[in-house]
Amino acid sequence: MKGGASVSLPSSLPATDEEEWKLLSPSRRDLARRRIDAIEGWRDGELDIEEACRIANVSISRFYRLAAAWRDHPSLGSLAVRRGSGASARARPSKGEVVNALQAVVGKVVRAHADASVAQLTRHMVEAAGVDPTSVPSPMVLRRIVETEIRRVKATGEAGHALRFDCSAISAPQGDGRPWILFVVLDVGTRMILGWHVAESALALPGYQRAACDALAKLDDLSPPIWATRLTEVEIKSGLDKEATAKLVERLDAAIAGNVQHADSDARFGRYFKKLVGGKLGLLTLTPARTLCGDALPPNGDMTPWSRSELETHFAIKAAEYNDEVMREKQDLASDALSEIPADVLELLQMVAELQ
Repeated sequence: MKGGASVSLPSSLPATDEEEWKLLSPSRRDLARRRIDAIEGWRDGELDIEEACRIANVSISRFYRLAAAWRDHPSLGSLAVRRGSGASARARPSKGEVVNALQAVVGKVVRAHADASVAQLTRHMVEAAGVDPTSVPSPMVLRRIVETEIRRVKATGEAGHALRFDCSAISAPQGDGRPWILFVVLDVGTRMILGWHVAESALALPGYQRAACDALAKLDDLSPPIWATRLTEVEIKSGLDKEATAKLVERLDAAIAGNVQHADSDARFGRYFKKLVGGKLGLLTLTPARTLCGDALPPNGDMTPWSRSELETHFAIKAAEYNDEVMREKQDLASDALSEIPADVLELLQMVAELQ
């Protein structure tokens, strides 16, 4: 999450929740963040159920209900953090519950009525959700729900609309037994590895600096089907240097006037890599729990050290093969229209690459 900016909407929540998010008290926003971390950490296998329940401050049975609701539709309503969200509030649907119902169907509506206007799509959405027309939000909110979904669908497959900076220990030992740490810049729309670096420690700033330099050197050679018009969101996972990473996030957010967020939890290293690329690449497997401390966890317990040159050669080959495979899968999305790398992507990468 964004360091020191408690009012900032977590990127896991839809933009339509932003107004309601700002109305929550700081303690309720903190509870929402903790429940997102707990649910996603448990879902990704990084937390056991007891630890997830402790972080979310709920019983096991309640946690399972929250996790199911979040899986079906990630939103504030799924997290049950509003005041009066218990049994006494069930008599009539809350504003949030109505919005949840609309968001649950908007994807199907947009796909089924691809040529419809935004006004027509809002009407179809209300009908498909089966909500009382007198309880729906304002026309502006309805339009925002539809337009957000349209942008999301359009952005699928486009490069440069969302970036993730991630780090994790990998299953390659150093000479002292510690694992090498992988730093990556990932593109969400294409799932490409834009840049990477392997380091001896989990200090995020120098790791991301070199990964950003690598990305800048390769961008012109990448061939995504189409670049987005602008960068809309960035998430940066912190390492050992949380405070320095938080300050970097603030500078980047101010510079590009975008949604740059700081994922500062001590857990969930490699989460973005695992989600976009997978848990393994070539002979290398992510070992997130070893990122901050502990010896490497190589296959079959083979602690033979990898040299930097061996590791860089292997990862470079496998990352290039992976990117080529991703691009082959997306050839049907290719466009004849001219497409340039978004200026704010270049600006952000240059700022990270020029860190002192």
